[in-house]
Amino acid sequence: MRGEKRTMLDSEAVRFDFESAVSLRGLRRAEVARSARAVALFGSRAVEGCARATSDWDVLLVSSGRSRMIGNIDLVWIDHRDMHTRAWLGGDLAGHIAEYGCWFQGECHWRHHALDFIEAARRKEARLVRLMRAADRAWNLLGEPYRTKHAALLRREVQRRRLLLECVRIPL
Repeated sequence: MRGEKRTMLDSEAVRFDFESAVSLRGLRRAEVARSARAVALFGSRAVEGCARATSDWDVLLVSSGRSRMIGNIDLVWIDHRDMHTRAWLGGDLAGHIAEYGCWFQGECHWRHHALDFIEAARRKEARLVRLMRAADRAWNLLGEPYRTKHAALLRREVQRRRLLLECVRIPL
C-alpha cells in the first residue's frame, strides 16, 4: 500500500474525519481555508492505507500565514509567491506534496515545474551533517530509547537523500 497515491480526496470518510479533527480544535475547515489560494492534505493521511488512528493531519495552505501545530493538526503555510522559488522547489516537502498531496481546494500549479533534486539532496546532506554532529555530541547522554529513535531518524534521512539523488520524490 505504501506509495499508492490518491489524486483527490474523494473519500467522504476522510473528509468527514478531517472535518471532525478540525472541529475538535475549535476550528472549521472553511475558516482555516478561507484566506488560502490552495489547501492540500499531505503525509500519511493523504496516502491510501498509510494513516493510523493516531496519525496527525498535515495540511499545506498556500497563502500568507504562520505555520503552527494545533493538537494533531499541522498547518504549514507557504506564500504563493514562494511556490516557484528554488527554496521551495529545492525542498523535499515540495516533491512529496506534488506527488502525494490531496487537494481540498485549488491546484498544484507548480507541480509541473522541475523539482530541484540536486538542491534537495544538498539540503538533505546538510541536515544529515547537523543531525550526526548533534548525535555525536549528545550520544553518551542519551538513554537507549532516544538512541534508537535518533538512529532510526538518521537511517531514514540517509534513505531520503538516496531517493533524491535518484530523482525520486520522497514518499512518507
